[in-house]
Amino acid sequence: MKKQTVIFALALLSLCSVHAFAADNAQRREGRHRQPPQEAYTVCEGKESGDQAEFTGRRGEAVTGICVQEKDGDRLFLRPDHPPEGPQKRQGGGEGPRD
Repeated sequence: MKKQTVIFALALLSLCSVHAFAADNAQRREGRHRQPPQEAYTVCEGKESGDQAEFTGRRGEAVTGICVQEKDGDRLFLRPDHPPEGPQKRQGGGEGPRD
């Protein structure tokens, strides 16, 4: 009887650990690309919120958008007109085409 209780407790502990790891991993995936690159901050230096700006992205593409205020800070960064696609979009998932 005691052996069964120990096995059950270990199985339950393992299940909880796997669930916690999966939930943490999902949160990391969802927020993985949400930090703007340094160029998005640099291009908005000396500008005001709502000003248009542009910089060259990592792949050589022109990234255009408007400068906006950080939610939890005092710096401006460029919010792109056409944000890059996330992992789900690239793999064919998601809700459909973007504007």
